[in-house]
Amino acid sequence: MVSLNTNMSSLQTNSNKINVVFGAGTDLIRIHLRIDNSWSSYEQEGRAQNVLMFLNTTLEKEKCSIDQIDEIGVVMEGESFTATRIITVVANTIGYMKNIQVRSLPKEFATSDDPQKNKLWGETAPAEFVLPQYSGEPTITLKKPLNPQASNLNPQNI
Repeated sequence: MVSLNTNMSSLQTNSNKINVVFGAGTDLIRIHLRIDNSWSSYEQEGRAQNVLMFLNTTLEKEKCSIDQIDEIGVVMEGESFTATRIITVVANTIGYMKNIQVRSLPKEFATSDDPQKNKLWGETAPAEFVLPQYSGEPTITLKKPLNPQASNLNPQNI
């Protein structure tokens, strides 16, 4: 279980409100923070299920706490169905728990400079929650057994 640092007395914290944007690819997690209209971007190799630990580490580096987040965004990169679902659920959950707005941002956001990020942020309407946006239809197949002869899922029996 991950516990996000909300203990303000243990840290010298930045007193500003911040915006957090989550993004994730197949093996890469991205977090973009906006403090005083200036964006900082962080990347970490790994799966999207580690996004909360990465958020906690990133907030600590910036001397911020989750209590300072006043809006959240999700970059819909579309590289991985699972990553898209996970970051969307995390963003919506934090938004719900803190009663703050969530934005769905286009994938160009991840590679934009600060003025473009601010423009894309401003063009995107905040909402109570966002829905995942996928890059295509999922391809769902039966799991292939290690030894087809030892399984009831032998292709000849299907």
